[in-house]
Amino acid sequence: MKTENKYLQVLGLVDKKILHQLLGETRYRKQNAQWFFVDYSPADYEMDTKFDIILEGEEKKIVPKIFNIKILDVIDQTGKHLAVIPLGWKTICRFEFKPHIPVIVQKLPILSRWEYNNTLKFARHADLVVDSNNFSKDVYTEVINDFISVSIHSQSINKKNKEAFLDTIAKVIHGDSQEMSNKISNPNLIEDVKRREFHIA
Repeated sequence: MKTENKYLQVLGLVDKKILHQLLGETRYRKQNAQWFFVDYSPADYEMDTKFDIILEGEEKKIVPKIFNIKILDVIDQTGKHLAVIPLGWKTICRFEFKPHIPVIVQKLPILSRWEYNNTLKFARHADLVVDSNNFSKDVYTEVINDFISVSIHSQSINKKNKEAFLDTIAKVIHGDSQEMSNKISNPNLIEDVKRREFHIA
């Protein structure tokens, strides 16, 4: 997988003692949010910027899920609040995760300072160039399945439109069945989703 270097290298969780030194008695109580040491930023990222991909390890392997990660707060090494993650800066950032903090993120080390590691990176799909031919069948299936699930769980789309959406996806998959069979480990993916979400016999 090639990238344009547009991802945030997340180094670890910030030790509570360090947060107290920087932020004093200020309390942040969101259960689905956490502070992280973040390495040099490859771009300016404004507050409320959302990331939907997590890359893992030195080889930047895509974790096969669609994530909802938002920047809530940014501070520098003195505790000064910033309006953006500035290009080229190391920062301490609070991210919100919906619906909850992923297990893979909770496993990051607790740090007292910026200590480099290659564990996780947060990215936006628009900032990555992905070679889909290098996905395994299972990963490709999970990504598509997750995309479908996120779409049909949207409260702003009614049942009729969700069924039409799935029908369209099904036509694409079955219309290119030979190519898709090389990529998807479950050829009945759409039908399985329909049965699970809409109880279609």
